[in-house]
Amino acid sequence: MNLLILTIPLFSSLNLLLFSRYIGFKGAKFISISSLIINVIISIKILLDNLQSSLTNKINIYNWLNIGIINNDYEIIYDKQNIVMINLISIVTLIVVYYSFWYLDGDPHITRFISYLLLFAFTMYLLVLSNNFILMFGGWECVGIMSYLLINYWSTSLNSNKSAFKAILFNKLGDISYLFALILLYFLYNNFSISNLPSSSSWLIFLFFSFLLAALAKSAQFFFHCWLGDAMAGPTPVSALLHAAT
Repeated sequence: MNLLILTIPLFSSLNLLLFSRYIGFKGAKFISISSLIINVIISIKILLDNLQSSLTNKINIYNWLNIGIINNDYEIIYDKQNIVMINLISIVTLIVVYYSFWYLDGDPHITRFISYLLLFAFTMYLLVLSNNFILMFGGWECVGIMSYLLINYWSTSLNSNKSAFKAILFNKLGDISYLFALILLYFLYNNFSISNLPSSSSWLIFLFFSFLLAALAKSAQFFFHCWLGDAMAGPTPVSALLHAAT
């Protein structure tokens, strides 16, 4: 059941993207809000179960690479930290989507906008649940792409175009730092698992600063904060969701 956290928003978004003309406004509203309510319920249930047992739950999705000493699994993990995060993502996304239907009422492309929001939620779930730095990088990159699409939703506006480009440019600076950390992990430890990192090493300080720089760019911290204000060029629900996500 834990995998439903990932699959529900993904399939709901794809349905809205592919069949929007058949679903219509009311159908899109029902699918998106009901799917997020289900995710909220599942998230709360996972939180309550963890409070009772305090067990870390790992789910192996796919063995991506198994060559020699390198054995890389796509794995998601439910622990105390990310269980709190998935509850936050579920509740905030539900509020933003519900608000979007009121704010963009009458917009001819609202179904596409809602599908972007659901995809954004999926990428955030993937980002926080990953127990593998490569799988996390997939969620990391998709969050940047969805930020670009959401900010540039009103694509006929030159200001939206510039703001979206600025956001993706600053995110790419962080991506370069993240990729450098992946290279270090490969050559030093032959391991991309988050839970199996060595506790002590002379190279850990370089890993720390690489991931820190990546996080600073992604979350629009000092020196990398310029793009977040320009995110206001998109519809108000976009800036609300992006500010909450960062």
